[in-house]
Amino acid sequence: ACQAVGDSDLADLAVRMDVEHGLIVTCFHRLQPAGVGEALIPNAVQEIIRWQTPLAHMRRTVAEDTDMFGPMMKAGDKVVMWYLSANRDEDIFDDGEAIKVDRHNARRHLSFGYGIHRCVGARFAQDAARIMLATLLRHYHVRSVIDDEHVGVAHIFVLHGLSMGIQLKPRTDLI
Repeated sequence: ACQAVGDSDLADLAVRMDVEHGLIVTCFHRLQPAGVGEALIPNAVQEIIRWQTPLAHMRRTVAEDTDMFGPMMKAGDKVVMWYLSANRDEDIFDDGEAIKVDRHNARRHLSFGYGIHRCVGARFAQDAARIMLATLLRHYHVRSVIDDEHVGVAHIFVLHGLSMGIQLKPRTDLI
């Protein structure tokens, strides 16, 4: 859960960075034609969260000797799950490196954990991202402005950038 990592603002950070990266990498023109975007937004949010997961990894200590899919893990060993790897697993996600706003199984991501380890702020983050995307789609033409100098922050646990490479232009067809 969000409190477990010692940062009550983690869900807010997850929303901001997922939307930031999602707007940059999503081919926004797929969402902007009239009638297309609104229907795809809930799935697009899941796909954005899958593709740009907020956390880098989760480390655990093996409690007892375990054989899981090959190498023997001894009690006391440290194991790591890399979210980016799990969320792009080609056995689960066809063409996992690509972002597809209409991916049929986008919700199968592990970005917010799973089971008893699922982030309590997951629903809030998803709803906030959905509302933000819908609002931007409704009121602005959004264009990616990608340059070679995306400013990011190197952090061992939370992945995020500092710059947002998009350009917003108010929709004149609404005036």
